[in-house]
Amino acid sequence: MSQLLLAQTATPNLRPRRAMQRLSVRRSNYSSAASRASQTAYNNRQFETGTVPVTAKQQHDEPAASWQKAEAPGTLQSTITSPSSRDQNALTELSLEELYQRFQADGPVVADHCKSTKQLMKAEESKWAMFCQHRKKDPDEELKRGDATLFKVYLVFRVKRSRIKKQSSITTYWKTLSMVYAQKVRGFMNDCILFDIRNWIHTELTPNFCLDTSQKEKAGLYIEDLALLLNQLWIRDEGTFEHERLRVQHAETLILAGATATRPGALIGSVLYEHWEFQVFPPVEGSKRARLVLIVNLEHIKRTAGDSKPKKFAFREDDMLLYDPIIPALALAFSDSAFLNCFTSPEEIYDLKVPPNQDRIRLLWKEEWRHRPVFRDVEETSHSTVVSDTKPLTYTKERRHLIRLGRSTGFEKQLQWYDLRRGSGKKINEDLTPEERNWIMGHRKGDSSTYLTYYMSSFIDRDCQSICFGSAPQQHLIHLAARLQRHDAAPTCLTTAQLAEINEDEDLKTLRRAKATAVQAWKDQGYRSKEAAAGTTMREDYDRCSKEADRLSKYLKDIRLRQVIQDFHTDIHVEEVDRQLRGIKPADIIAPPGIQYDLAERAQVAQLYATAAKIPEADQLHGIRVELVRCISRLCSRRESRLIRQKRQTQNRKRAAQGAPLIGFAAGYGRVNIELRPRGAIIPGRTESNAGSTEPICAFCRWQGNHGRADRTKTQSMSNLARHMKLMHLSRLRMPFLCPWQDCEAIIGSREHFASHFRYHGQDLPPSILR
Repeated sequence: MSQLLLAQTATPNLRPRRAMQRLSVRRSNYSSAASRASQTAYNNRQFETGTVPVTAKQQHDEPAASWQKAEAPGTLQSTITSPSSRDQNALTELSLEELYQRFQADGPVVADHCKSTKQLMKAEESKWAMFCQHRKKDPDEELKRGDATLFKVYLVFRVKRSRIKKQSSITTYWKTLSMVYAQKVRGFMNDCILFDIRNWIHTELTPNFCLDTSQKEKAGLYIEDLALLLNQLWIRDEGTFEHERLRVQHAETLILAGATATRPGALIGSVLYEHWEFQVFPPVEGSKRARLVLIVNLEHIKRTAGDSKPKKFAFREDDMLLYDPIIPALALAFSDSAFLNCFTSPEEIYDLKVPPNQDRIRLLWKEEWRHRPVFRDVEETSHSTVVSDTKPLTYTKERRHLIRLGRSTGFEKQLQWYDLRRGSGKKINEDLTPEERNWIMGHRKGDSSTYLTYYMSSFIDRDCQSICFGSAPQQHLIHLAARLQRHDAAPTCLTTAQLAEINEDEDLKTLRRAKATAVQAWKDQGYRSKEAAAGTTMREDYDRCSKEADRLSKYLKDIRLRQVIQDFHTDIHVEEVDRQLRGIKPADIIAPPGIQYDLAERAQVAQLYATAAKIPEADQLHGIRVELVRCISRLCSRRESRLIRQKRQTQNRKRAAQGAPLIGFAAGYGRVNIELRPRGAIIPGRTESNAGSTEPICAFCRWQGNHGRADRTKTQSMSNLARHMKLMHLSRLRMPFLCPWQDCEAIIGSREHFASHFRYHGQDLPPSILR
């Protein structure tokens, strides 16, 4: 056999890759050395022999092989393989027998899971390791045993050691563990074990632990609900974001998700500027204004069988400006100054004329912006909260924004991004063919099974009465009944009394007592703060208890708020019927509230959207569209004050306790009742000569950063001012730095210098600023 293999490298091979593939496949069917030699001789008679010339194209096209990398034993990463460029090139340099020995040593190739699946598997593997550590066994050896009895014990252990309440959760954990098993063993789990565990979960585990078997409601958010959400977001919402760019990004994400029925993971944090492109087209006949189209290329599509197929969508201007995707998209681009041609206003884009020798004009991006995400998160600086240039927005954060917006709009259900996907998917299913629907929604099976299983609502949104009885159809009424329930006066936060009930939870009180014990322990050891106690066991106990207490408190508040909202939507209808039976009829028109916006740009945007709703002519909307792009672009660099949010939360808790309507939930567009001074304006008690002030304001918030009016004009006592500047600014600054007072060019070198220099500005700070 060795002589035959030496002969194979003598002359060029005209079909090298097919020969290698057939030889490898056929040899895998033989287990003994004699049969492998016989098969090699047979192949030598079929193909020409010789060396294989390696070209650059062959190196590029060669299928990538996977083998185990050198990692620490016992970790999931050690079984997830990825080839290096050196190993890929080595495949083309090995002989056929060397390749066979190589692949035989490598063994089966494991699945190439996506990043999120690997994270789930890693978390489940850590739980399995904790279980085996409790039994004082080796995790890998116990897993490779494939013992169904041991897996049952583990699942009981998981239920006892967690807050698992639903059967679907434990089923998911079991499926994830079976994937970890497949990675470790490099093979599928025995069908008998899968059959046993699946039936055991349903028949024994669920009834013994009273697990919830109910299915999550597959509700849909339709275009009418999307209009309510966008109206609430731009006009009526008085909740604050960390930065106003997050509000603009949330609006654009809602519009794109509603128009494409795509999965949220394909949009949130995944879209780069190179995936967007604005294109200018000639005007329609009778018009002089160019038409603008936004091309969106969704590349981060969910993989099926290891393959992902990108999708492209085209978006145009919409006569309903509230869900026009061009407006916030243009505003984001202008806010970042991302256009390669450095446009200064939207009119310059609409004034472009397409030459007769081409069909469109493409607007390209600057090179430094092409690979940056469009939807970005914020980060803290020494002066304020700013938008990061590279940090993408996370799905978890955008999900919290949607939940808060849904609650402020008054929806009973806790909204999810898939609710919008189901509502849009229903419209797509009605108007397109099944093949087009499957392609747009990313269903790869080629039939309707995926849509029926995961997207078809349990509420039949059809007038079956008219279909069966032949009566006059009233489809609109049936559609109204199928929509999600909402009420403007629904609570959005817990009252003071309800928060006090949560604070009386025994587990929470135990954790907080443990925190206090750790604090007292490090004080007894002579440490004055938790920073000074860093690295001690007392600080570790404090951090652990603090983390667990925060997690438990958040969980209890979330559960309590859901119950409060559910009770409200149950009781409000009974109370309304009782009022009307007593002769108290509801008012036909609810007076619009006097909403006061902290930012002038936000007030202008709300006013423009309110004005656009009253204009029927499409040509008249263009001026409002351009002005909206300007205002929203400026809004992307602003940030509302924290004081506004704290004040509204306090007022809402008081109103909820009294049974009064919450702030921001009455119908209406709102008005502006604020008087803003320019950033360089002279404040009372301050002169140009000495730049001093007897007014106790924070100079960092007043003249640096993008703070709202409430933060810039807030006055407080000197002790509170010193504490604020120490925690919010000095702790984040690196010495030396420039004095924050306007027109002052002093360089601050230390905290002692800081305190003495601020006396020159009329602020005698207490000694606490120096510690």
